[in-house]
Amino acid sequence: MRPTKLTISAFGPYAGEMTLELERLGDRGIYLITGDTGAGKTTIFDAVTFALYGNASGENRKPRMLRSKYALAEARTFVEMEFVYNGKTYRLRRNPEYLRAKQRGEGETKERPDALLELPDGNVITGDRTVTARVEELVGLNREQFSQIAMLAQGSFSRLLSGRTEDRGAIFREIFRTRPYQKFQERLKDKAKGLYGAYADSVKSIGQYAGGVMAEDGERWRAAVESKDLEAMLDLLEEMIREDESGAAGLDQDLKAVRERSGLLGQRLGEARSAAKAQEDAQRAEQELRENRPLFEEAKAVFEREKGRAGEREQLIGEISRAQENLKAYDEHDRLAADSRACQAEAKGMEAV
Repeated sequence: MRPTKLTISAFGPYAGEMTLELERLGDRGIYLITGDTGAGKTTIFDAVTFALYGNASGENRKPRMLRSKYALAEARTFVEMEFVYNGKTYRLRRNPEYLRAKQRGEGETKERPDALLELPDGNVITGDRTVTARVEELVGLNREQFSQIAMLAQGSFSRLLSGRTEDRGAIFREIFRTRPYQKFQERLKDKAKGLYGAYADSVKSIGQYAGGVMAEDGERWRAAVESKDLEAMLDLLEEMIREDESGAAGLDQDLKAVRERSGLLGQRLGEARSAAKAQEDAQRAEQELRENRPLFEEAKAVFEREKGRAGEREQLIGEISRAQENLKAYDEHDRLAADSRACQAEAKGMEAV
């Protein structure tokens, strides 16, 4: 930020209006304001700082103290400054709170603090606090930081050099725009902290699982676990895995042979069970045959006896057939008799008529 024009009115020791054409000092290097004690050097510092931030450059000079005591009652107190920032021109106008003569009538009235900032594109921002906030955003420094590094009064530079590390760091971050790097560094630190916590949890979990491993070379394994030597633990685990895989391959072959032998024995067991069941069925049949032999002999005797009476059965069958024929004749006789009686009854009925 480079001031190019400064106008002060009824400000500090200056009763009237005065304009400093600062652009005549050139656009390079640092402005050096010198002069005898009481010549008004501090007033210029106060005017520039007040135009930007609404406060004087010193802590003991409040805005309401900035109105010149030599000014006429009707004179207006203000500071107007033009400055160039990033190749663009801005114009500021600001007045403090003070008492002035009324424009009508007698007495005094209080002038409220106000500010105006004209931007390079022609837009205008008004309002004391609004303009201050916009200036801080534009310049990247607040009043305290600006007073320490841009407007150094006599003896003030030592305060920057001897100030706290945190304060100097904050100032230099604003000057060199390194705040994004600080935030990035803080995020990396937080992430590293989280990763370290996760790493510690993983190491603890690995230790718990490692304590449950049953290793053949227990001494080497315990030494690796106690020293938290993950590489040694991994090497031992890989070695144990290879040994287990080799042993597992042999066990697979043994298991295959056992399964084949088991299948053969199962087949033989099935055959033996079938033979035993067949023998058991034969024995049961033989037992039933012995138990039912008397009945069989009796049935055989009845059969032989009935076999000898075959002629009688045939004669009886013939008699039964003839009887059935006779029954049919009897039925026909009964039907004809019934018809005859019906006819007789009908004939008697006709005779009566």
